[in-house]
Amino acid sequence: MGEGNYDVEKIVKDLTALSGQAKVIWDDYPFDRYMYMMHATSGASGATEHINSTVIQLPRFSFRERKDYLRFIGTASHEFIHTWNVKAYRPAGLVPYDYQHENMTELLWMAEGSTSYFQGQLLLRAGVMTPKEFLEDLATRVEKTNSIQGAKPNL
Repeated sequence: MGEGNYDVEKIVKDLTALSGQAKVIWDDYPFDRYMYMMHATSGASGATEHINSTVIQLPRFSFRERKDYLRFIGTASHEFIHTWNVKAYRPAGLVPYDYQHENMTELLWMAEGSTSYFQGQLLLRAGVMTPKEFLEDLATRVEKTNSIQGAKPNL
């Protein structure tokens, strides 16, 4: 990791806690060891999951505010869940995986949507996210989905 305003001990504690909660949802782990690689950089951002690891890139001074930390730890949870939802349970359009070209499938939304739902579940179960933060995040996701689809909530 590069220099930044993160707390390594907190990150390790939270990643360990969220990783431990996966067994509550799935029966087992499809790997012996999982590695989170974090690149605290200047300007780069993004994340990519692999079979037993993830690489997360984000600005080095983006950890101080709670919302920023939750964005980071949520990304880590999301990429970790892709171990099951994309790597183990792969939508048909992604098989065989083509590393030279995009794999197009209309089922990717299913993998991404369920992954987004479970990312908060792991964080909530691990005590990394409060129930209020979980519900606020869920509400934000519903609002974004409704605005994308042009739907208006019926309150």
